[in-house]
Amino acid sequence: MDRTKSMKRGSKGDLTYEELAATLPDRSLYLFTKKNPFRKMVIKIIKSTIFDRTILTLIGLNCIFLAMSSNAPNFEKSKTGQVIEVSEIVFTVLFTIELVLKVIGMGMWVSEGSYLRDGWNVMDFLVVILSWLAQTGLGNYSAIRTVRVLRPLRTITGVEGMRIIVETLLSALPMLFDVLNLCCFILFIFGIIGVQVFAGTMRNRCGVPFVCDETYPDSNICIQKNYNIDPTNSSMLDRVLFEVPDDETGDLCSGPLSKDYREFITKVPPQLPPMGGGRPCGEIDVDGTSIQSYCTRFENPNFDITSFDNILYAFLTIFQAISLEGWTDVMYQVQDAVSPYVSWYFVVMIIFGSFFAVNLALAVLYMYFVTGKDDDEEEESNEPPPGPGDLVDTDGDGIPDTALVPPPENQFLLMFYKVALAPWFEHLTMALIILNTVVMMCEYHLMPEKLEYAFCIINYILTIYFFFEMVVKILGLGLREYCKDNMNVFDGLVVISSLVEVGTDVAGGVCSGGGGGGLSVLRSFRLLRVFKLARSWKQLNNIINTIFKSIASISYLMLILVLFIFIFSLLGMQLFGYEFAFCSYVSDASQRCPDDEAGNKGYPYLNCPQHYDCYIGNPYCTAKTNGTFVEVPGTLFQDKALCLSYPYGATGSDIKEYLAFVGESEVSRHNFDTFFWAFITIFQILTGENWNTVMYDGMRINGGYAIYFVLLVVVGNYIILNLFLAILLDNFGGGGDDDDEDEVVDPVVELSQGDGEEKDLKDKSTWDEEAGEEEKPNTKVSVMPGGDDDDSMGAGPAPGKMPVLNGNSLFLFSPTNPFRVKCAEIVSHRYFEYSIIVLIVLSSVNLAIDMPQFEIECIYQHKKDKCDLRDALSLIDKVFVVCFTIEMSLKVIALGAAFHKGAYIRNNWNVLDFLVVVIGFIDWSGLTKNLTFLRPLRTFRALRPIRMASRNEGMKIVVNALFQSIPGIGNVMLVCVLFYVIFGILGVNLLKGQFFYCENHDAGELIAQHRVLPTLAWCKDNNWYGAGWGGPCDTSDWCDCTKNPTTCHQDDKCANLFEITKDWCDKKEHVITWCGKYPCDWMASGNGGSYLPGTIDYSTMGGFNYTMSHGWMNKASNFDNIGNSILTLFEMATLEMWLDVMYDGVDARAIDLQPVRDYNMWMCVFFVLFIVVGGFFVINLFVGVTIDKFNEMKEKQEGNSMFMTEEQKTWVAIQKLISGAKPSRYPQPPEDKGRAAVFKLVVSDGFDVFIMSAIMVNILFMSMNHVDMSKTWILILFIANCLFTSLFACEAALKLYAFGVNEYFKDSWNDFDFVVVIFSIIGILMDVLAKKGLPIISLLRVLRVARIFRLIPKAKGLRTLFQTLLFSLPALVNITLVLGLFFFIFGIMGMNLFGKVKLGENLSRHANFRTFESAIIVLFRMSTGESWNGIMHDTMITRHCMAIIDLNVTNHNTMFTADGDNDKWYSKGDKELGGLSEDQLYDGCVPYHTILPIIYFCIFVIFCAFVMLNLVIAVILDNFQNSSSDDESPVSKDRLSEFVTLWAKFDPYATYYMPASKLQYLIRDLEEPMGVKGVAGKGKAEIQHIIMSVDIPEHDGKIHFLETLHALAGRIAGTVLPQDEEEKIRGRIADRLPSFKANVLPKYTAAHFHAALYVQAAVRGFLARYQMREKLAELDGEIKPPAADDDAASTEPPAPDGAPSA
Repeated sequence: MDRTKSMKRGSKGDLTYEELAATLPDRSLYLFTKKNPFRKMVIKIIKSTIFDRTILTLIGLNCIFLAMSSNAPNFEKSKTGQVIEVSEIVFTVLFTIELVLKVIGMGMWVSEGSYLRDGWNVMDFLVVILSWLAQTGLGNYSAIRTVRVLRPLRTITGVEGMRIIVETLLSALPMLFDVLNLCCFILFIFGIIGVQVFAGTMRNRCGVPFVCDETYPDSNICIQKNYNIDPTNSSMLDRVLFEVPDDETGDLCSGPLSKDYREFITKVPPQLPPMGGGRPCGEIDVDGTSIQSYCTRFENPNFDITSFDNILYAFLTIFQAISLEGWTDVMYQVQDAVSPYVSWYFVVMIIFGSFFAVNLALAVLYMYFVTGKDDDEEEESNEPPPGPGDLVDTDGDGIPDTALVPPPENQFLLMFYKVALAPWFEHLTMALIILNTVVMMCEYHLMPEKLEYAFCIINYILTIYFFFEMVVKILGLGLREYCKDNMNVFDGLVVISSLVEVGTDVAGGVCSGGGGGGLSVLRSFRLLRVFKLARSWKQLNNIINTIFKSIASISYLMLILVLFIFIFSLLGMQLFGYEFAFCSYVSDASQRCPDDEAGNKGYPYLNCPQHYDCYIGNPYCTAKTNGTFVEVPGTLFQDKALCLSYPYGATGSDIKEYLAFVGESEVSRHNFDTFFWAFITIFQILTGENWNTVMYDGMRINGGYAIYFVLLVVVGNYIILNLFLAILLDNFGGGGDDDDEDEVVDPVVELSQGDGEEKDLKDKSTWDEEAGEEEKPNTKVSVMPGGDDDDSMGAGPAPGKMPVLNGNSLFLFSPTNPFRVKCAEIVSHRYFEYSIIVLIVLSSVNLAIDMPQFEIECIYQHKKDKCDLRDALSLIDKVFVVCFTIEMSLKVIALGAAFHKGAYIRNNWNVLDFLVVVIGFIDWSGLTKNLTFLRPLRTFRALRPIRMASRNEGMKIVVNALFQSIPGIGNVMLVCVLFYVIFGILGVNLLKGQFFYCENHDAGELIAQHRVLPTLAWCKDNNWYGAGWGGPCDTSDWCDCTKNPTTCHQDDKCANLFEITKDWCDKKEHVITWCGKYPCDWMASGNGGSYLPGTIDYSTMGGFNYTMSHGWMNKASNFDNIGNSILTLFEMATLEMWLDVMYDGVDARAIDLQPVRDYNMWMCVFFVLFIVVGGFFVINLFVGVTIDKFNEMKEKQEGNSMFMTEEQKTWVAIQKLISGAKPSRYPQPPEDKGRAAVFKLVVSDGFDVFIMSAIMVNILFMSMNHVDMSKTWILILFIANCLFTSLFACEAALKLYAFGVNEYFKDSWNDFDFVVVIFSIIGILMDVLAKKGLPIISLLRVLRVARIFRLIPKAKGLRTLFQTLLFSLPALVNITLVLGLFFFIFGIMGMNLFGKVKLGENLSRHANFRTFESAIIVLFRMSTGESWNGIMHDTMITRHCMAIIDLNVTNHNTMFTADGDNDKWYSKGDKELGGLSEDQLYDGCVPYHTILPIIYFCIFVIFCAFVMLNLVIAVILDNFQNSSSDDESPVSKDRLSEFVTLWAKFDPYATYYMPASKLQYLIRDLEEPMGVKGVAGKGKAEIQHIIMSVDIPEHDGKIHFLETLHALAGRIAGTVLPQDEEEKIRGRIADRLPSFKANVLPKYTAAHFHAALYVQAAVRGFLARYQMREKLAELDGEIKPPAADDDAASTEPPAPDGAPSA
């Protein structure tokens, strides 16, 4: 690039004035010429490096001041706010000076090179102008001031690397816009479907009917509700309302509808209306009475945001779903509101929207970045060779070799030199590094003191050794040579940090610090020493080098990412600072800061918090209730609130208002109050975790702010982070560039090949071993369908092929034994194999039907039909066991058992079959009932369907890829574990034992300390400490906070008064007395005496007591030991629920202390750093190894492609395109004049444009459908629908008339149009005739949206992307089949393992393993990453999961469809369970051990989410690159499409043949390079030249489609290919070429045909002219023979019929 070249040439200081001013206009502002001294000085200033650096410094300082700004109340009056305000003026002046200087030096905008001709300068100009407008104070310019956040963008202009990346992104924008159009296309399709089907349904909740007997004065809030409704009382029925209980607000419903309440309740006897297809409303307990509830209108979920009520909300909901965040919540809600079957709507949406469309953005960025990088690398010069003193890497491990350092002459130092380079010394060091790591991994919470002391001593010893190692190397190699090895420098820093840590510990006493203390974190730095293992672990070294190379590659991109986060953080602070605080837990409450009698803002004599508290006024708090506690539903004080008058202390007419304090405002954990939290919130959104909840809070402030969050996700997540991933993929896939020229090895290729010498799969597994000796496994890998028919995954002899019999089978049957031979014939017969496949399928169906739900309904709900079904399934399973036992017996007899080659047990698939049969017999024997630990073995039956993969070519391809990827994936997992161990030990050191908390069992949440005990901060802030007050901080009662406020809580006297500790919480319950805003316990002492300033006596205001039960709990995800720590980090690395863990870490204080919100916010740095390393880097290694293995297999399938030239590869690719081309039909005009006129109309471009426009307008009208439409608007939409349907029906009729029935239906688009028209007409008729709305009507309306697909062929960008999808389909289908197989296996296992586990928060009635359908949906959800770890933790339940079953009760349905409260559930070992049999207990606890769910879920996530779905990315990347490269090819898809279209004019019936005489017109109409159309100066002579230069066989005066296309393309890009490649191409199209079919090559070609035409035309021309001249001579009376030269020169072939004359 030019900029790069200029940078490499030299700095600006090396340039002369003429060079600096070369690109500037001659005159500036019409005044200053280039020779003007003043302008000359200005130009030198603005072009100087110092000026650029000064501006960058100013921008950096300005960013700091911008980050210090705040929207806190009265911030502008604070000293910081005033300084920032002044700084804004200063920066505005300085940037104005810069602007003026640049305008003087460059000119304004008239000439090229002027100031405003640069887009970046335009942005600077606008920022400065708007800054001055904001300073003027004219009007409200708060919105204008937000433009200041764009100033940091100016850093891009000053940093060359950042500008290049931005320019790369800008160059990719056109194709990214195509991807955006595709996404909008998907949004429109699913949005219109959603609006048509789901509009208004998400508002429904179950409500209880009641009649209000009394309301508050001047209010519609009901005080007295009457639930006893008389169906015969008409006036009472007129006043019926519906109340939605709090526990029903989160669950949607489908029926019975409240609008039908009166119709059905008045029937005799009363009946229930239809329940709908979703969740029906049942009876709800109200004050001990069960009342039937009805589905009534409430509000949409998520603060009335998530819905399909109109197209815009539908777009937003679908976009959220496509982002894979919260999509299952929406799906479950719609399932409740409509039908369980709507899950397919969301599954298809996720597949096309998330897995395909979004990954296309990655493909675009990957292609552009790699292309741009290749261009840059071509310009780079080679690095200079290492100097004589430099260390050189000779063994390819990426580390300089110290062996090349010359030995010292000093004998003393020589001794250290030999030790430093001795192999035993290196091995000893590695062993101690491993020992050090193991010791640190052994630390855990509540570790015995003796063990802790022992580990401390080991730490001292290891530190001394590593210090000794460093000294030995420094003395032996010398300090200079020692420092040349970066690993040594790194190791030295680690040793120094260890010495500091040990020294600090020793200073306080030997091992006095134990594992804690602030400097104990330094010990974690010793973990980094494990990277020294890279010297001997080549795979680790390659990956680490790749990561560091990636870091170097993405350094500028990281700057752009940080800049992006910075800008959006500043903008977020401007829009949402101190706004994410809500009072929604109490209806009609609002944030207030009331006045006191002195006019001060705040609670009496207390300052208001920065987030104002929540108050409510009329009708709850009035003059009548002043000074009392009033009942307000939802308050934080047991539905009570203290009503007071304000200003506080005022009386009579001075009272302005009455307010009741209901609680503190709910401040979101994600917020934009400070720059730190804004930065963390933006980072959270970029990771995709709960970004939708942040958007919901923003939209609660202003609905239009959704644009901010959507833009943030699109630009940040789908563009910048995808570019980040593209760079990683490029480095993973291009690591081989750094290796030797003789052997190109990619790090990830090596990684994927494992450690063995043989890189192929054939000698690593016996899965391929067959029974016969001469049968050798075929190890050739096929990537695409149609590859070799190998049976590498076979489970026995190939069907139809007799196995070779070896040895004596079972020591009885010799190879010639007739019975054994007969058995061999049976097992090798293809019908036997087919029978086994049928049995496998039927057995799989039986497993799927055998659902835990049947067992629950049979045993605990006493449903006899379910019991009968369960018994039948058990009997069928035994039949299958017998069948598979027969199969096994026949194979054992035929092949032998185990003791010779080819025996049954030597094939791993047969081992699997054997285990399945054995497990079947164990289950049959009843041992699984008595020995419950054997029951999981039944799940292995689900593995049998894997055998079917060997019989399906497509599935076999993917399974082979997976098996070959296992070594690489294993190495990646080891590297991941290494990083997780490092961060895990660091987490244990920082946070072990600190995630415990005191839980309020009644509310199920952490107890807020300030609501039960006074806090030290509260005492200090309000100066309520010291003697004299006698209040909660009185020195006599508590402690003297004035002397030692920071450690007051550690004083023995008040340790349990200021803190919630484990000891306090272990008391199980406390009685809390509330007195308004704070507990009475610490607002007054004695018998109700008043100690608050003022005159309030809270003891007279109805203070109330309640008992709080609590317990000391631990978080499910914690860092108490290395196992929990690694599991927690793995969950975080998948970017699921990592925020919960981070917030727990931020709140953690110390062991046995209650967490306090945001206690240590800098702990966020640890978690963000891990997400970057463990989530963005390490996890993407799975992407790299999967995609690399895919590409490696593709190269193997393509054979010698790596040895072909670029021209040969291009020609092969073109021939592949040609092989897929086929002619299309082109309707011919009918002979009838009327039909011909109509034909001319319907094939005209204008008619096509008109129909396309009508489709777009139709779609627009369809998108205008919304909930609560007026009757007028409904009529308008109905009329529009009728008009458009009529229009499209007329189009179909005209085309039918013009083309004829046969010709019309031969076009697939016509078939499509006709079907849509028919269904549209049916839909209109049903709309008119149906009395009530039927579900089928909505479905028929939905089908109209299908017309939008007709727009695809007209939009080139969409067409290209859809072609990518179509080309990807074969491979994607293969992946889908294998993924479905995985889902089936894990689904069956999940049902057997977790089908009876008690439901919880994530393992809910929607997401569970009780039915096969639910299990599959859960697994699909987990593959998208949606809260998979939440489901895992719910299955690990060990407490409150045992229920007592009363055998006399016939229905326990409610217990097994919901959580159930803890009063009905018990823990194992509880006294209530003593003496009860298993039949009386329902065991909903984790089966067998908590490690089982961890193994199950982690394996599924790794293989399905990380590996299988990454294959989807690999396929899309590959096909998109191929599609893009085809477009850049000399013969692109567009050129082929053009050829097909033009060919159809000469071959309208797609016969593959056209007259050879028409070839010249085909070439004339083809665009260059295949033809001559549009090329000036190339006419008939060029056409004749092309015809004569190609070899197109002629068949009785005709030419063939493929032969013509191949010849014209070969003229442009044809080249000689290797013999095997030539044979491949020939084999692909040979059966479609007439020349090969006849086995006789034609004698003549099109060139001969046209040469004959040319000669024939020349002769005819000669004779014609001769005859004409004879006639002219007769007329003139003289005859002159023509000259031979003239005749030859003027001969021209006549044009064929219909062609212009030559």
